[in-house]
Amino acid sequence: MKEGEYETYGTIEEIVKKYGKFDEYTEDKQPLDVRTHYIWDKLGIEVYITPKKEINSFTLNMLHYSKIEQVTQKRLEDPGLVYDNTPTGEYKGLFTYNGHTVDFGKMDYDNWFKTIEGLKITGGSFDPPGDSKEWSRLIYEKNLTVEMQRYSNELRSEKGYTVEELGVVNTVKMIQISN
Repeated sequence: MKEGEYETYGTIEEIVKKYGKFDEYTEDKQPLDVRTHYIWDKLGIEVYITPKKEINSFTLNMLHYSKIEQVTQKRLEDPGLVYDNTPTGEYKGLFTYNGHTVDFGKMDYDNWFKTIEGLKITGGSFDPPGDSKEWSRLIYEKNLTVEMQRYSNELRSEKGYTVEELGVVNTVKMIQISN
């Protein structure tokens, strides 16, 4: 064999036949990772349940992904993407934090500042770590985390619909409550 060429083997038995019995064998078994999502399409709500039947996260979706980018059938069928775990509708109900309530049913897609000001979560104590201060708000309460994610087609650095195509979108994309 020339330098840089390697033999290929199809099975472990072929390798044992060539090099002899291995010295050590370990088996690292991982539990099956079953992810269960309950989705209420018309309400815009998704709940993720752990294998132990505990609620891991509760997500209110205010902006459907089809308003962010054009999604092809190929992308919809990609198991690595989360489109199948996302409601087809948008959440249009109330959200209350610390006695302050906002009504997503009465707001359009330019609601980011109305929401964070209405909920009184504008200060630095609600900033996410790192350099993402403009992109979300974090609320920590005991063993819960509430993340409010923002989408803006004016500030975006990713592909998606432009202001010219869709108008100004500067909205709460989703609110995820998790433990």
